[in-house]
Amino acid sequence: MSGLDHIISANLEWAGSQSAEDLARWQAGQSPKILWIGCSDSRVPPEQITRRTLGEIFVHRNIGNLVLPNDASALSVLYYAIRALKVEHVVVCGHYECGAMKAVLGGRNGRNLDILEHWLVQAEDVMQKHQSELSALDDKAKWRRLAELNAIESARVVTNTKMFRDALADGQKCQVHAMTFDIGSGKLIDLGFKQ
Repeated sequence: MSGLDHIISANLEWAGSQSAEDLARWQAGQSPKILWIGCSDSRVPPEQITRRTLGEIFVHRNIGNLVLPNDASALSVLYYAIRALKVEHVVVCGHYECGAMKAVLGGRNGRNLDILEHWLVQAEDVMQKHQSELSALDDKAKWRRLAELNAIESARVVTNTKMFRDALADGQKCQVHAMTFDIGSGKLIDLGFKQ
């Protein structure tokens, strides 16, 4: 036994509850209209918080929902979603109570974050860029606002990629959105990002 028997058992129960029509449709391929770029945090599952089913959202998740201009993984997902799947919406979704944003705000504080510290450089740049706004806020508000600003910056990175600009130039319809998920209320908040 693997120690994950409860996962296998739950999957068998789920698989048995799916209709033959749904299984055949999923097997035939995917045509999602949305690419969701979100945080790896286990409290923010895109399909569940948006009530979508299999095949409706193409998902990329990482620590801090970052889109870095040199991240081959995120850029490969973005390319495939835009150019092959022809998604109509790219959502960059952060969330409140994000551990990555807390790490950025707290600095190293004697901790050795190694690869995580390197990964969060873009979020640190966002914090520095908005230091005057953030410094006027209490700790909780600062944490929440940095999550919003970070999602907006990653959305901006998406719109600045050559693949996105080329798709628009070719007449493809695709909008980029920045959102945050409020874990405390369960609600998505559109941050009003304009490309």
